[in-house]
Amino acid sequence: MLVVSCASNVKREASPAEKLVEAQSQFNKGRYTEALNSLDGMESLTAGTALGGEVTFLLGEVNFRLGKYVAADSSYSSYGLIYPGGPHASEALFRRAMAKVREIEKTVFYFFGIKKVIPADRDITPIREARLLFTQYLDRFPEGKHAVEASKLVNTLLEKEGAHEIGIASFYLRKGELAAALSRASAVLDGNFPPQIKEKAGMIVQQAKALMTAQKVINAPGEGAQIDSLQHK
Repeated sequence: MLVVSCASNVKREASPAEKLVEAQSQFNKGRYTEALNSLDGMESLTAGTALGGEVTFLLGEVNFRLGKYVAADSSYSSYGLIYPGGPHASEALFRRAMAKVREIEKTVFYFFGIKKVIPADRDITPIREARLLFTQYLDRFPEGKHAVEASKLVNTLLEKEGAHEIGIASFYLRKGELAAALSRASAVLDGNFPPQIKEKAGMIVQQAKALMTAQKVINAPGEGAQIDSLQHK
């Protein structure tokens, strides 16, 4: 009696380590979508292991290259939480901050343009978050390979954040909401913003205080003209 075995026709499923090697190879060749498919389901299979750290970090890298910055941010964040002493700790932290910057750039065109002003009604929470992450990177890895770039980005983001706050304070000043303008501009003066931003904030503080003083003068001759003149300086 002839027995035919079908075992040779059954394809052996690749191990997690083999899948990771394949995904890394695809990533290195710029085949990011294929790499993402190869990593599908790998995080749960390798969670908490050294291999899991490599999977999580590579997921961040793949999603970053694909422009999926929110997903990349999530993977980099997970790596930092689960593998704080891992070999990619510094890179994951820096890349997480960069993912936030790239996500901002998707909604604020020419974000790093010389004269770009963020609309006053725009939520700039991601800008603050990115700045804090870059600052954290500098605190933890002062000699890291991205230290110079991180330092420059902290200053740039501070300037953008400060300009946004100045825009809001100026809006309140034009609307005659002097207390709000004074509060916003004073907060800028108390913050760690660049000198040119603080100079503008100081001017708004002076204008707001002058207008508030003028409004206390009851029935003073020319009061209306004085206030109108101050508001349009």
